[in-house]
Amino acid sequence: MIDAAIRSWLLTQYQVTNLVGATGVFVDDVPQNTTPASPNFIVVSVISKDENITLDGGNVPSGGLFTAEIDIDCKGRTRAAASALGDAITPLFRNFSGSLGGGLETVNAVESIGDANAKDPDPLYAGDQSFFRRTLSYQVYYRPLA
Repeated sequence: MIDAAIRSWLLTQYQVTNLVGATGVFVDDVPQNTTPASPNFIVVSVISKDENITLDGGNVPSGGLFTAEIDIDCKGRTRAAASALGDAITPLFRNFSGSLGGGLETVNAVESIGDANAKDPDPLYAGDQSFFRRTLSYQVYYRPLA
């Protein structure tokens, strides 16, 4: 899964782990009853995914070319913290191609398609926390290896 591969790859990047710790990157959502090691964290989500039929790949797992729209939500207790996470991630994806590690996916290209800031809605329950969010959106072209 491309989202899990991106999560694993981000956790090998010191620019990211310096800000969120060794466990501060999640897929889709932070699991319930989980407290991230840092007040800042990242959530990776696949928005859409398509398989492309190519002349050299077809739809075989080791050769097909896939595209996925990926959102990377950088969440922080302050707008500055969320922005700093985005600033750490942005250069990692600029002109990136190659292996994400773990033998899962090889990325052919990454295209930035959005960068937006927002504040999550105020919490409904006492004790819940509100976060600022910077969402980085990417179109990722990749080939699964497994």
